[in-house]
Amino acid sequence: MYFSPVSSKSNDYNKLSERTQNGKKGEVRKWKCMFLCNVVLGKQYKTTEGFLPPDKCPPADYDSVWGETGPNLNYDEACVYNANQAIPSYLIVYSLAQ
Repeated sequence: MYFSPVSSKSNDYNKLSERTQNGKKGEVRKWKCMFLCNVVLGKQYKTTEGFLPPDKCPPADYDSVWGETGPNLNYDEACVYNANQAIPSYLIVYSLAQ
């Protein structure tokens, strides 16, 4: 499961949540959803790589992978491999400005 402290990064990956609604004056509004989660990263493998081979997801003796902003990543991101490491706290429903 992927997470980011940057909401615009998460917005880029939640296209399947998008819904449209026709407004009173004929305008079309697009709505999206995302969860705000508490994530336990444990021992983090830090990298600036945009991709790791499957045998390093996560590397031995690590609990998660932390991708740092750099030449291959525009925003920080985290990846955890055990569902018990993430607890959804809030559902955020939002509309993007047209």
